[in-house]
Amino acid sequence: MADPCLPPVLVIPTDRELGWFPAGTRPGHRAALQALLGPTRARALAALETTVTNGELARRLGVSDGAASRHVKALRQANLANTRREGNRVLHLLTPLGRALLQGDLPAAPS
Repeated sequence: MADPCLPPVLVIPTDRELGWFPAGTRPGHRAALQALLGPTRARALAALETTVTNGELARRLGVSDGAASRHVKALRQANLANTRREGNRVLHLLTPLGRALLQGDLPAAPS
């Protein structure tokens, strides 16, 4: 039963698996990234295609600020992301390796 004193809330369902990958990302590559990194961390990598704050990353992923920070830390440890401070803001962005992995531009492994 709804409370008539509260303002109405509009909820728009979204598919969190899509939309944060670059437009040219092949579905097979997207699935491979999700299998390698896990679905949330793969979306975090894709969300870093543009420089974002921790709060913006958390909103895009639908997770807490702490969880977003932990995902970025793991991506930094793998040399896939960088973090820099600008004034009182902390900004996250891809490294060249992270961008290459996201776009599928890594060289083939030697056989």
